[in-house]
Amino acid sequence: MIPFVLATQFIVVVFINSSIEEPYRQPQPLRQNNYTFEIKEFATTLKLCDKDAIYLTKSKEILKNAHFKSGTPMIDLTGHSPGIPYLLGGINVGTPWMFGGYSGSDQFAKTALKKVSCKQLAHAWLLIEPEWPRNISSDILTSYGAELDKDFQIVGALKIAAGTGGLENSRTQYILKPTRPINEAISLCLATRSHEGDLFG
Repeated sequence: MIPFVLATQFIVVVFINSSIEEPYRQPQPLRQNNYTFEIKEFATTLKLCDKDAIYLTKSKEILKNAHFKSGTPMIDLTGHSPGIPYLLGGINVGTPWMFGGYSGSDQFAKTALKKVSCKQLAHAWLLIEPEWPRNISSDILTSYGAELDKDFQIVGALKIAAGTGGLENSRTQYILKPTRPINEAISLCLATRSHEGDLFG
């Protein structure tokens, strides 16, 4: 019995050490993450690698300059960055993760947004990554009467370093804020849903 217990403990130790030294989709061992990133909204901190720290710090600067307020709704259309809105002080609306790259991803995201109130969607900012082939199509915005090119303004661009998320090439993400008057956005959302027979308002 004792040899079995020792063998089990050894396997667990090896697994934990492997996860620390080669963490999934991380560019370096966790012990090398020396940058502390503070998340005031959750009164906590994260230990990050330099690349991720630079990304989040730059994101915070962009949002501050654009007068983003903590608790503002944000729609992540990148398809693979579900935690970013939360780390930036926003609220990821619709679902915690609108995952991209699958045959039903866009429809899933569209259905999720239909369950969000028009008032919340009218205030929602966007995070997009056009170069990423597994992103969520911006066409889903029409489900609440919005259009990417007409109703949003880019407030900043973020360069994603090569190797981030286990991907070789660098890409660019964009943060956009809504530009329509809130009452107008709500009215168009309600009209669109009424036309499509949706019950959520």
